[in-house]
Amino acid sequence: MVEAFPEVDINTIARSVTRDVFKIGDSAEIEVYDVDSLSSTYIVDRAGNITFPLIGTIQVAGLNTTELQQRLTQRYGQEYLRNPSINVKIESQPLGRVVVDGAVNKPIVFEVSEIISLSEAIAQAEGLDQTSTTGNSVFIVRSINGERKVREVNLKDIRRFGAEDPQIIPNDVIFVQDSAGRVAFREFLRTVPLLNTAVIFASRN
Repeated sequence: MVEAFPEVDINTIARSVTRDVFKIGDSAEIEVYDVDSLSSTYIVDRAGNITFPLIGTIQVAGLNTTELQQRLTQRYGQEYLRNPSINVKIESQPLGRVVVDGAVNKPIVFEVSEIISLSEAIAQAEGLDQTSTTGNSVFIVRSINGERKVREVNLKDIRRFGAEDPQIIPNDVIFVQDSAGRVAFREFLRTVPLLNTAVIFASRN
């Protein structure tokens, strides 16, 4: 058991999952006012690009919606359209799943496309059930460089004393300890040797 994870570059993760910034696999919904032939939904390809009619390929991954709108307006306005009015929307694809299990009202697997807090993840499982321990010990399981690591967090410290509310990233597994003690968590880890969210959820049902 470890008390804390090795340092993670949270800023890099946050940039990659910000809802307003395009990444590979996201959809860009482009509306060119009064030009139906150019208005469509485009997928960011594996190289991070989208090939648009007339103007060709633009590197889109890493741009936000405003930046892409500006580039499209400039490119189309240079040769093809006079004062184009272009609107850009993004539909982000999930980066992974989070599992919440143990002493919660509704064990759940849900997809995330951004970083959330531990408290938000537990809220997705409709909060703690009546079997949770007085101290509300929670274990966060994360794969780091191919190795499974575990961090123990006390929810009481977060809720009553303002301790850090840990950030949860895609593919984390959260286990809330119940009154049976640590044996239940050890059994949970034993039955689920790999951090595969589909297998984890199946094993708990």
